[in-house]
Amino acid sequence: MLKIVLNEIRNGILCTSSRKEDFPDVEYLEIKEIDQNDDINSLLSTASKSYCNLLANNNIKLIYTMPQTSELLQIIGTAEISKNSCDIEKYWSLKDLRNFDQGINDPRIRVLKIAIGYSQCLKSNSNSMIEILKLLGRTIGRRDH
Repeated sequence: MLKIVLNEIRNGILCTSSRKEDFPDVEYLEIKEIDQNDDINSLLSTASKSYCNLLANNNIKLIYTMPQTSELLQIIGTAEISKNSCDIEKYWSLKDLRNFDQGINDPRIRVLKIAIGYSQCLKSNSNSMIEILKLLGRTIGRRDH
C-alpha cells in the first residue's frame, strides 16, 4: 500500500538534522525509484545541508502532502549515501540539471537510499489549507527521528 501511494506522490519534503540542532533542515525530494526492498532512492547534492547532516546523523523524516484527502504521510527511516555511477545513471533525468548544472558527471551528485523504518498517515481536522500547513509545521518540528 505504501509503495502505491509513494509511486503516485513522487515529491516530498526531506527533513534531516545534525545531532546538535533542535530543528531539522528541510528540502525538496523527488523519489526516483522504490526498489525491490521497498527502499526509496533519489539523488542528493553534496552541497546541500541535508548531505552534511546525514554525514553526522543518518536518521531522516520524509513528509508527503496529500491535499485531496487533507492528509500527510510521514516516513521515518535511515539514509545511506553512495557515489555509485551506475545508480546515478539509472536515476538521472534532464530535470536534475536544475540541481546539477554540470550534468550527469557533476561531482556533487550522490545517490540517497532511504530504508523505511516507520510510516504514519496524519489527517487534518479540516480541508483548510491553513490547517494542513499547521499540521505540516508540527510534523516537521517533531523530534521523533
